[in-house]
Amino acid sequence: MIDNIMKDSIYEKIIGPEKLGRMCTYGSGPTPKAIRTSNHMFVAQKKACDDAMKEKIEAMHIQMSTEMDAKLCHFTNDFISHFEERICNLAPSQKEMTTP
Repeated sequence: MIDNIMKDSIYEKIIGPEKLGRMCTYGSGPTPKAIRTSNHMFVAQKKACDDAMKEKIEAMHIQMSTEMDAKLCHFTNDFISHFEERICNLAPSQKEMTTP
């Protein structure tokens, strides 16, 4: 179906069929091999960029996990100390209420 569309396209009617060894939509300069080579280089650059991004994400994940663990520990200690303080403050009140 795509071949039929390309054969019947206005572009092909004006420009003519694609010549062997040249890319019709890229002008008279690049050859199919040049396009494949540049695409291969693009894929290699994309892979390198993706690998670098994965490393950065992993480093950020480790950093955030460490920070969250520290915050959780700090929060837990504050909560426990506040809870113990409340218990200590309530203990004398409880003794006064239970003694007749």
